[in-house]
Amino acid sequence: MKVDEMTKEQLREDREIFVLQTGALNEELQKSNYELTRYKALYSIEAKKVEDLTIQIKELQQQLNQSQPKAAK
Repeated sequence: MKVDEMTKEQLREDREIFVLQTGALNEELQKSNYELTRYKALYSIEAKKVEDLTIQIKELQQQLNQSQPKAAK
């Protein structure tokens, strides 16, 4: 049906559907954005833990290398 053939009531209904649909899409977008930011935060926390552990491993390796006796020449 063409727009010029639609009644005012049909146009109002279509507009209401559009408004409700837009609201629902915005809610879904907000939910997705919330979940995305949560996953980014969790990733950042875990990346920091990995970085800290990597530094700790390097420090322990240095300590181990320093405490081992040098091989006789």
